[in-house]
Amino acid sequence: MKTPSHPLESANPEAADASAALSTPEPSRKGNDMTDQQTSLMNTVLSNEVDTDNARSTAVPATQGAAPTRPIEDSQGNLIIDGIDLNALRINPAATATVGVKPLITSIPIMKPKKSQFIQVCATRPAFPYSAFAIDGGQGVGYYLVTNGVELLVPHHAKAYSFYLAINRSNQLFLLPLNEQRTNGHRHSSADSLELALEQAKRAWVQIVWSQDVMGYLAYEAVGSLAAPVWPALTDNDILNLAFKGRIITTVDHPIIQALQGAA
Repeated sequence: MKTPSHPLESANPEAADASAALSTPEPSRKGNDMTDQQTSLMNTVLSNEVDTDNARSTAVPATQGAAPTRPIEDSQGNLIIDGIDLNALRINPAATATVGVKPLITSIPIMKPKKSQFIQVCATRPAFPYSAFAIDGGQGVGYYLVTNGVELLVPHHAKAYSFYLAINRSNQLFLLPLNEQRTNGHRHSSADSLELALEQAKRAWVQIVWSQDVMGYLAYEAVGSLAAPVWPALTDNDILNLAFKGRIITTVDHPIIQALQGAA
């Protein structure tokens, strides 16, 4: 036995279709509205980011370590930077030929040369070698001239010296001491050998070397054609003043004499 259909369905099919349509819920638009809002917001954010990137790419960087100022050229062709004409600062090659320094001699050492040094001795100044009584205070003290009879108080220390004017290949001027002290009228053989070497150094560049084998000095002449020395334009008085200024003992109260006598 067939079960009866819905009254409306059996009576009027069109009415049944209308009823189904009415009974079917309308899809919600709330979800679609939220989606539209999110899309609009996202588009706004992306647009702002693009504008920010464009602004960064076109903005002038701040002065953190400002870029160096570049020279500009004016209408006359002059290079100008910070208001200064760079052409005015150019070095004239002709002027540089006269620019230089000349060493100022402020002191003259009293010493014997190193064995590796080539030296020459001045042979044209009558004042040299300069002879006087002096005390050799040793390394770090140097030579002191002694006068006014003070040398008689320290006879074992005050000795006669001849100071030769010499120069090395660096054009350094110095006085070379030769011990003239004599015993029973005779000078030590080492002094004789040194004097011979100094005489040879008046004519050529030589090395003066102490030889333990002969207990004297030997001179070795340079084999090359070395340039002549450049003697400074100083007077004899200038040379002696530069060598002995502050190094002249005139009284027994001098600290050097006091030390030699054991008084200080």
